[in-house]
Amino acid sequence: MTGKFLPPAKSTNPKNHHRFYPQWILFVALRYMRTRRQNKGNTATVLSIVGLSLGTAVLITVISIMNAFQMPTIEKILAFNSFHVKMDKQILDKYLPAGKNYSDLLKDLSGLRALTPYRDVQGMMQGHYNRSLAVNLRAVPSGHLESDKSFAETVRLTEGDLKLRKGEVILGRLLSNSLGRGLGDMVEFLTLPPGAGLLQSDKQLLKIAGIIEVGYPEYDQYWGFVAQQTLSQASQDPSDVQIGFILDQSERDTDFIQELITHLSNGNSQIRDQLKTQIHSWRSYNSAIYGALRVEKLMIMLIIGLIFVVMAVNIFHGLRRSVLEKTEDIGVLRAIGARAFEIRLVFVGEGVLIGIISGLLGLLLGVLITSQIANIISALELALGFVLRLFGNYDTISFFYLDRAPSHLIWSEAVISSLFAAASAFAASFAASLHISSIQPAEILRYE
Repeated sequence: MTGKFLPPAKSTNPKNHHRFYPQWILFVALRYMRTRRQNKGNTATVLSIVGLSLGTAVLITVISIMNAFQMPTIEKILAFNSFHVKMDKQILDKYLPAGKNYSDLLKDLSGLRALTPYRDVQGMMQGHYNRSLAVNLRAVPSGHLESDKSFAETVRLTEGDLKLRKGEVILGRLLSNSLGRGLGDMVEFLTLPPGAGLLQSDKQLLKIAGIIEVGYPEYDQYWGFVAQQTLSQASQDPSDVQIGFILDQSERDTDFIQELITHLSNGNSQIRDQLKTQIHSWRSYNSAIYGALRVEKLMIMLIIGLIFVVMAVNIFHGLRRSVLEKTEDIGVLRAIGARAFEIRLVFVGEGVLIGIISGLLGLLLGVLITSQIANIISALELALGFVLRLFGNYDTISFFYLDRAPSHLIWSEAVISSLFAAASAFAASFAASLHISSIQPAEILRYE
């Protein structure tokens, strides 16, 4: 150890007495990390790096696969049931700038792809069988379903078409089957007008013009679409009409709402405060299902995160043993002027280096596995098939239900996962270094 890296001797000059020299701390940390320990080698350090790297890679891979399964669910719900942003039509008409109409909003607001008025009507529907089924009919402009590309890509049209004509209805496949009616058949739709009693219910005959399938029973069993002019005047309530906004990117909903509020309020703070409670994002009115998806991801992260806890304990014991082995070195450093917290930084630095190396290796490995997950699954199938052929008869089958393994990497989540590795190593090294404060150099050097 050369003289320029040694901690400075204690000085009588008060200006130099508390100066901080990080160069020697980094040098000693790297030296301790490379040095073979007594009859142990660097096995603990290597195992710590390998364990944290694999834990990070597994966490990134699992989260990416979960994203690939969750993203289609979110996109289907947004395309079929929800708009990205919605508000009451009466509120929009009230605060729309004078001389402006809905088409002007498409030009004035950035990221707005389309907007449409709609209303949801709950009622009972009866078909071939005597029993009635609860149903939600969404009334939209006649050409909305055909013009909405995301809707057309989300649903599967099994029969008929998506054109909404007066007196016709498009039903989910399970609802059509439950009613015992098919394409071209008539169904009865019963609804209660606002303020009406049960005996004043409104009944309409609707012709099935199309049958769609989303893939979710709650939509295929209970949902239908009609044109706005199809609903009778008795069942229409102007206060129920909503305006749905469709954005180019669903993640821009918060920015769009702020822009819409600014556009409608025209600098009036009272109007701005009122609009904040009247405009809703898809995150709020679908909070239940999205909250469940977030909890699912969080629980998986916590379970896999136990790997980091195990490796942190391993790092703690390894560095604690290193502190005990280097007690004499610590006594010498304390005697020549190094402060306790500076020596603690030596061992904390070793742990941080382990965490940084592990995080980077885990990030690279996780990205590599995620990008090649389909090939890895195929290789596993081939390997399993080869092993089974060695031990008996084997017919070519697929071991996995999916024909491909989807993955969707979100870089922010991958970076956070790698930071978990660095944070666990830092916490373990900091806890192991606390013992240094109790070491007294005079007692150590007395017996040397």
